[in-house]
Amino acid sequence: MISLMLRRGIILLTLVLTTALILSGCRRPVAPSSSSNEQGAEETTSQAEEKETTGTVPASGLPQNLAGITETLKTETQRANSLIQELRGDLELVIVAMTFEDSFSDLNNLTTNYYIFSTPNDPSFYYMVNMPRDGTAPKRFLMPKVDFDFDFSVIAIPLDQWKINYAQAVQAVEKEGGENFRSQHSHFKTTVTLAIPVTQKLAWYITYRALDGSGATFKATVDANAGTVVVLS
Repeated sequence: MISLMLRRGIILLTLVLTTALILSGCRRPVAPSSSSNEQGAEETTSQAEEKETTGTVPASGLPQNLAGITETLKTETQRANSLIQELRGDLELVIVAMTFEDSFSDLNNLTTNYYIFSTPNDPSFYYMVNMPRDGTAPKRFLMPKVDFDFDFSVIAIPLDQWKINYAQAVQAVEKEGGENFRSQHSHFKTTVTLAIPVTQKLAWYITYRALDGSGATFKATVDANAGTVVVLS
């Protein structure tokens, strides 16, 4: 009787040990500790911040052939002049105004492209021609001079002094601080205006304005004849 009970006890103990070994082999691996997860997250964040810090400035969008823009502007100017002369024959070109947003790409980011005319016989209005680059038809309209945001009076543009096109002017300003401004404010608007104030030289007036709520601006002028850059702010 005792030997029988002893054998049964040995068999039962063997089953228990075997079951324990099987269960230990099927046990799930231990999950990483919270400190390990936090360390990994910190490393990922650090890598992202480093990538952002060392990232390059977005491309300006300016065409590779800057000089080639001159022919485009000549054609646009002649077309705009022909269209405006149909309204009245005493108008003279006094302002060329362009507005770009987030890039200086002609087709995708050129939001405004106006050729603006005036005459002493109608001192209250500008005669404007919108010359789109996307293939749509030009449009002509009048604007009261008091509604046009310009800081000084202008005279007719001397075409023989217009040797620097807007792309060349923007590139020159980019090298003098414009690119740095874009690196800090990727969402921006830039006005590029050609005009000659009374008693002054024909120049491009270029203003960068941040659209990120900071109110930041960067201003410069480029002599349209010699290409000299003057940073204003």
